[in-house]
Amino acid sequence: MNITHETVGGLPLVRIADDTYHYSFGYYATNNWVDEHRLVLNRSPKFDGSDREFYANAESVLVDLQNETETLLVPHSNVAMVHGTKAYIIRRDEDMPTLVCVDIASGESRDLHRDKYLADSTVTADGRYYVYDGGDGSNCKRLDLQTGEAVELFRKRFQAPFPTANHFMVNPQNHRQVFFAHEGDTFYVSNRLWLYDEENGMHCMAKQRLDEEGNLGDCFGHECWVPDGSGLWFVKYPCSPLPPRGLCFAGVDGKQTNVQYAAYPYWHVCCAPNNRYLTADTQGPGYSSVVVIDKETGKEAEVYRAGFIWKHPAHPHPTFSPSSEQVIFHDLKDGQVTIGIVRVSDVF
Repeated sequence: MNITHETVGGLPLVRIADDTYHYSFGYYATNNWVDEHRLVLNRSPKFDGSDREFYANAESVLVDLQNETETLLVPHSNVAMVHGTKAYIIRRDEDMPTLVCVDIASGESRDLHRDKYLADSTVTADGRYYVYDGGDGSNCKRLDLQTGEAVELFRKRFQAPFPTANHFMVNPQNHRQVFFAHEGDTFYVSNRLWLYDEENGMHCMAKQRLDEEGNLGDCFGHECWVPDGSGLWFVKYPCSPLPPRGLCFAGVDGKQTNVQYAAYPYWHVCCAPNNRYLTADTQGPGYSSVVVIDKETGKEAEVYRAGFIWKHPAHPHPTFSPSSEQVIFHDLKDGQVTIGIVRVSDVF
């Protein structure tokens, strides 16, 4: 592993790269940071443009940016998420995936839960509850990380030809509420964003408009909870037939905003832990811009142009460190998936 310090467009950038390995932190909605100097990453010796190929050969490592060291945590695995000094890592055993809890402070690990369909997901702010797809594109399970007990929360199947429900993400402040997405062709799915509530059932969180001919005018997706659990930021994609296009908000209280930020053709969006900043990437062509947004001033600043392909993990997927000071993203550079890090204080 090599940690280098670069200057790109006048902005300091830290890069994690290697001639042998590709590096990834997974999906942007999860936290991989132990603290401001240490984070848990996946590394893989093989990448052919397929996310399945990358994670099939991945292992989880602890990277110390300050001391420039790397420690193997779990082989044959991918990172689920980090909470405090505990890393929850999916070990890909031959018979069935196992969720392993690794205590970064002590180095001890224990097996928590086994399930054929375990995948990376989000966790409540108290570190107690974790949700994931039960495997058939309709089955949401919630795992108690303290007891290891898993329960099925709900099943949801939409009508064909797009029956799948996925992207299960628990409300960080309320383990009884789970966001999920109606997956399918973005030009035909007119009810993309959903909320499940144990007390009040489920409903669509954001209404999408039709054009004058009855075709879908708003194409929504790639959502992320805000830290206080009041709602989600999401993207109205550049392909949406009806303008404007950009970043929007939907609240659990049913309130929905129109596009708030539209300076770039946004792709994914993530909210900072301090709720002041957003970061997003864009849809090409040729590169994907990493953008940081200051909600107090309304400024949308492009900080880097990353290489990418349309397969995971070679999307930038920018996200924040726990202090909201560092933005981390993937950058496909010379055929290698590398990690870039910039500081918000250097941007604004």
